[in-house]
Amino acid sequence: MDTPVTPLLYQPLTTRRSRYPKWLIVRTQPLPTVIRRTSVGNDVCAVLLSTRRAISVPSVLENVAECLTWLLDDAPLPYSVCYRNIVQVLYLASHPDGNLHMFDAHQKIILVAVVELLIPGSNSRLEEALQASQHYVQQRWGARLPFVSFKEVLIDLHDFLIQVS
Repeated sequence: MDTPVTPLLYQPLTTRRSRYPKWLIVRTQPLPTVIRRTSVGNDVCAVLLSTRRAISVPSVLENVAECLTWLLDDAPLPYSVCYRNIVQVLYLASHPDGNLHMFDAHQKIILVAVVELLIPGSNSRLEEALQASQHYVQQRWGARLPFVSFKEVLIDLHDFLIQVS
């Protein structure tokens, strides 16, 4: 009998009556907050989802949610400034009525991060930097982008922007 590699506590949970996501985006002011389901428990998760105070993060975007906790808690200064805009784009991509498709969200989040990570003196070449970084991410990560650590992508992208500028 095969056993799962990851303990059930850290995976999305599905029962006969409910599905509990791995990550939630709670509607808070002024910014939405990303929390792990295991931090609040299944009962609180069910209440937040049923009262529409939270939405679930699609499994395709879980790597971005994990990166947001790093950005908020442990990230150095050049990266932590990205939190505000990334969480807003993640909210739009996760919202059922949002106009941003979840498969385009990684590219959109990367563009938002590039704008935030640019060195202040290089804003005159913003369009050029956006195109170069988009090409670099597509060439370096390609279709693997939803499956790699978004933290690694942000650090790699910042290193690329430093080399280019």
